[in-house]
Amino acid sequence: MYLAGSPSTTCSAPTPPNWSAAPRATANGGPPPTGCSTTTCIRRTRPPPCPSSNREPLTLKPPRPGSVPQHLPDEGSALAWFAAENQILRAAIAQAVADGLDAHAWQLTCTLAPFVHRSGHWHQHEWSIVLATALAAAQRQGDLAGQARVHWELGFIRTRLGRYDDALSHLSRALDMYRQLGNKAGQANSHLGLALLFDQQSQEEEAVRHAEQALNLYQAAKYLAGQASALNAAGWYSTKAGHHQQALAYCQQALDLHRDIGSRPGEAGTLDSIGYTHHQLGHYRQAIACYLSALGLLRKLADYDAEAVVLSHLGDTQRAIGNPQEARDSWRQALAILDASHDPGAGEVRAKLRGLAWPRGETAVTSAWPGPGPSPAASVVLAGAEGGPDAD
Repeated sequence: MYLAGSPSTTCSAPTPPNWSAAPRATANGGPPPTGCSTTTCIRRTRPPPCPSSNREPLTLKPPRPGSVPQHLPDEGSALAWFAAENQILRAAIAQAVADGLDAHAWQLTCTLAPFVHRSGHWHQHEWSIVLATALAAAQRQGDLAGQARVHWELGFIRTRLGRYDDALSHLSRALDMYRQLGNKAGQANSHLGLALLFDQQSQEEEAVRHAEQALNLYQAAKYLAGQASALNAAGWYSTKAGHHQQALAYCQQALDLHRDIGSRPGEAGTLDSIGYTHHQLGHYRQAIACYLSALGLLRKLADYDAEAVVLSHLGDTQRAIGNPQEARDSWRQALAILDASHDPGAGEVRAKLRGLAWPRGETAVTSAWPGPGPSPAASVVLAGAEGGPDAD
């Protein structure tokens, strides 16, 4: 599995300076200082790092005196913080724009982006509006690096939404701006975005080419997290192009590097890539072992978006090996996650379930939702009135 915005480093997201949600509270949960205006509160507190992708850290000014950075012990704590403060942080972005704090607006948006991807909310229209607002803020400021960063985010989102012309425009602009800046890591990120774009259009050889260009640039920048991500990407696209032994070689290098730098999200994504390659080679037992290892890591990270992808792949292999009931269970779990976040990928998993022969009398998909609270997709009818296959 490789998504240009999928996690590959641990708690490496940029930490923007001096922001909070609004006057209601500071980042560490305490009340704001007496007489604290919204603008002052935005400037005085900062959110913790969110577990992120290979996005390079932002260059920030030192925190203002009186700022209270919040130090959280692990990725789970950081993700929980972002989940609790998500709407408040979005309000802070809007307030920063209203108060003319354009740098704060686009940097806070880019800091929030990894959480939005990991929580499965990347496809929501509201998030596209936030990104457009951030781009306008960076343009008003004349910040080329900021514009490049937001163009990359928009290109990634447009790719996953299937708006390929828009995606190509944004990613090409990002690449051109990073070239102007002489920023090799930024150029590499742009090539990974373009690789995903071509992959989504079934142009796998072109995807491999861009992933390899990204790898060369990350190596020139001496950016290990990026190198690991690019190696996984090159492996993933190689196996989709039919170059399975090349894929295993790339992915093994990626796995070793992810483990060396302590990136559990990257390790999980690479295990999925290796599992997928073994599936293509007919090595089903090895594939299942890789998928189960990836799921163990992702569930500890509460990365539901990636978990759904791995569950879908696991179901494919379980069906291929002749275990339709296990495949059904895996796909049900994936569907529950995707439906809960209204992910457009739910349709593909639902189609897989419809393609299975159903045990007599069974007409619904049920699964244990791994997230907090009851699953909004606890029962998805796939037969009978919904047009699913008859039990007979």
